[in-house]
Amino acid sequence: AKTTVNVNGATVTIAGDKAQDKAWGTGINNDGNIDKDGFVQFAEQYFGDLKLYDDTDDFGRPSNMWRLDGVKLGTYPREADVTYTAKVKSGDIYRDLGLNHTVNASKVTVYENGEADSDWSLSIKRSSDDAVHNTANGVLTEVFYDSDADEIVITTVDTYVGTINRSVAAKGDDPAFVEISVGGEHPAGVSGVLEFETDEEFEDDAYVLYTYSQAVDEVKSVALAEEVTGTVTKSENNDTNLVDGKAVTIDDADRYVASKNLDEVDGEKLGDINVDEEYTIYLDAYGYLIYVEEVENNNYALVTAAARKSDFIGKKAELVFADGSTEIVNTDKYYGGNELGAGLSIGDRYDSGDAVIVTYRVDEDGVYKLKAVDTTKRYGNAEGFEMTNDKAGIVIEKNADGSTKTYVTANSASTFVVGETGEDPADIDEYTAYTGIKNAPTIKTSAKATPDNGKQADVYYYCKGNGKMVTIMFILPEANLEVEDGVSKMLFLAKDSVGNLEHDRNGDYFVYNAVVDDEITTVKVADDVKVDGKDVNGVTRDGSGKFTGCTTHATASDPSGCDSYSEHVKNTLNGLYKSYSVDKYGIITNLKTFDTSASGNDNFSYTDGEQGYVTGTGIDKYNKEYTVIVGASKTTITCEKDATYFYVDEDGEITARTYNAIAKDSDDEVYLYAKDYMVQTLFVEQVEPAKVPYGVTVPTGNFANATVYVDGDEVAPGKSAEYERNDEDVVITVVPDPGYYFATAPKVDTANMTKEDNGSYTYTISRIRGEYNVTGEATEIPDETMNIQVSYVLSDGTEIKSVAPDKYEEDGTTGFAKVDGTVNLPENYQIVGKKVEYVPFVANTSDNVTFTVARATAGLTLPAGVTAAWEADASKGITDGSASAGTTQVPVGAAVTLTGINGTCGKNGEALPDVTFDMPAAGKAIDADSFGYV
Repeated sequence: AKTTVNVNGATVTIAGDKAQDKAWGTGINNDGNIDKDGFVQFAEQYFGDLKLYDDTDDFGRPSNMWRLDGVKLGTYPREADVTYTAKVKSGDIYRDLGLNHTVNASKVTVYENGEADSDWSLSIKRSSDDAVHNTANGVLTEVFYDSDADEIVITTVDTYVGTINRSVAAKGDDPAFVEISVGGEHPAGVSGVLEFETDEEFEDDAYVLYTYSQAVDEVKSVALAEEVTGTVTKSENNDTNLVDGKAVTIDDADRYVASKNLDEVDGEKLGDINVDEEYTIYLDAYGYLIYVEEVENNNYALVTAAARKSDFIGKKAELVFADGSTEIVNTDKYYGGNELGAGLSIGDRYDSGDAVIVTYRVDEDGVYKLKAVDTTKRYGNAEGFEMTNDKAGIVIEKNADGSTKTYVTANSASTFVVGETGEDPADIDEYTAYTGIKNAPTIKTSAKATPDNGKQADVYYYCKGNGKMVTIMFILPEANLEVEDGVSKMLFLAKDSVGNLEHDRNGDYFVYNAVVDDEITTVKVADDVKVDGKDVNGVTRDGSGKFTGCTTHATASDPSGCDSYSEHVKNTLNGLYKSYSVDKYGIITNLKTFDTSASGNDNFSYTDGEQGYVTGTGIDKYNKEYTVIVGASKTTITCEKDATYFYVDEDGEITARTYNAIAKDSDDEVYLYAKDYMVQTLFVEQVEPAKVPYGVTVPTGNFANATVYVDGDEVAPGKSAEYERNDEDVVITVVPDPGYYFATAPKVDTANMTKEDNGSYTYTISRIRGEYNVTGEATEIPDETMNIQVSYVLSDGTEIKSVAPDKYEEDGTTGFAKVDGTVNLPENYQIVGKKVEYVPFVANTSDNVTFTVARATAGLTLPAGVTAAWEADASKGITDGSASAGTTQVPVGAAVTLTGINGTCGKNGEALPDVTFDMPAAGKAIDADSFGYV
């Protein structure tokens, strides 16, 4: 109401009045072009020619388009009702829009970068898990709901990363623009360099984010990508290492999830990232990871072979890394001479027992630079080597009398990398890594004999500083040396809990919810884990490197198939295992199943005589006997007093229960361990009962020549109209296409639909409570034949006219039926051939008689010089025709034009005009009045 302002010592008081609403009637331009709210807007008062129109922008978003004096000012997208930047499901949209009913797919339009496809449409319904097309991390998804029309528009816009090639300043009438070099992930059909008009300045080679409309084939926005630099402590893939990057964690604090368009072509692949090294990551506008660059890295490795440049393969070295992986790498120099230090010569192949532990650094070109560790702390060709699980002292070498000559110690931080057995050390290409002596295997070599008994090992170790505490040890066993892995107790894995394939400084693994020794916990399972020392489920690689356990294989056109062993691990591991082995980081590398070589019945397998496990579908119990009943074969087992019970839900969450919590269920999967024929531990894996669908489906292959409507909305073959359970009636209508009819009534499940007078069929479902199928097919109405009503003449001479055979009722009478084709013929049609046909009549049966019909014709006699012509009329079954002098047959009802009439008319002697008339039936006169003279 009042504002007081002090300006340089002077006080100014403004007595204010509130702005007043101005109703229509007082405005100059009462047109409502801006806002039809009954009040005058500023633009409506002073810009009467400013008008608002409905439009869509280049991404398909409903928009406002403004014109002033007929000139388009611009198109501006409206505010979305809901917005997402991650994967979206139908049920999410249903909930976030606050809907109380299903919006069928026929009323939902989905755009991807400005282009729409009817195949992307989906029904928006409660609790639906159907994913919306092209929704993912880093994809802007906007939902627009028109409540009046009950229609939904969903638009998705991808963000891509590129680099600035150059900036070009404005010149004359040409605007300023930038050139963007596209990366590995880019819009379809785009490559090389894109242009974008902008006055904003970017540095050359800067990483930028851009959007692109496929509808108009142009860049729509460009912005600088955000940079974050720090130490990567974890990288994650979904299923397969080096293929599908999912996230990285910086400084053990901030986790950055990958965008759908994470560019791993010119940048660093997430599976290649060396953890504990510095990287620069680039983020899109929503905080998703879209590009990664390495700063630097280093680590330990064992060099087992080296190559010179002159060996035609370049300067290379074969390394065994601390995580057990091996690789032949490019090196900055030849390391087979004295480059690693005096006496540290490496051969071109590991068969001399010479190897060296090094640290390494990798430059931006992937070239390795190696440096040997303290050379006084290395040893090879061990005799009398003894390492015992969970025992700190490790004997490296023994004297001739069997006493210890050399030993070192190990602790929980010591790393052990052990080669696979069954191979000569020179041929080992698979290693297992362990962290800590408690996880390390037990290995004992024999004194060297003649000939070699193959039970030795080559051992290389490094201790930091001057102590004897092992930092890292590499053990290459000979073929017959036994390696007794560190073993833990019984384990249960919940498959539904597994998440992304994770990568950190310790390895590549999946994380499962688990139970270990009756304790609920989580475990890490290596992406290349073995089961009983073999591939999971006996899966083997075929000649192309694929896996026989895959349901589909990836191809160039369909990359969704499974190609990786790690995907088998993720999709297969589940249930109860007898024991497991871990590496130095506590990651499970091998699972051992229960012995099933002997069994007491169909699903009870025993090990060690009186131990075993039971699996089956379904569970029940006898409370009084304290027993459980498992599986289809109803295996009944008594429970130990102190038995433990666990329930696993559909998401893999595990909870501890009691015997009293066990409930009868025919779908749940059951795993139990028994000892002395009594249940010790029992797991119930809950299976969600199948949901009962509600709706109307038109199966594929039906109604090619008809249209199905459900509550007025068309439902195409292969589609469904879906409903929540409700008390409303659902009306189904089937309408044949023009020229088609239903010889057999269409059905809703097994019930015939009701024929209506207009040839359509209807059916009403009262209070829909299930899934209904509408089936049927319309038949083409023949051009020159028709089905007719018939008259029956019985043996006693009784005639019943115009009754279809399936409607006639006669108790046991036999004879002949007289079928009279003159009844119910189309107008101006006649039967070609016989008019009356007799068919045997048998009570309680029917017979269809089809007559061939044609358009009726009448004779037309023409004098010399006069020509008649008529045009086709498909609605009357008439085709083109013409005739000259003489008598010709003309279709009844044809529009005939006579030309060449000889004569004059009137006092001025004008020539008679052409005559046009409709040809009457035979025996009927032409109406002279129809053309004005005789």
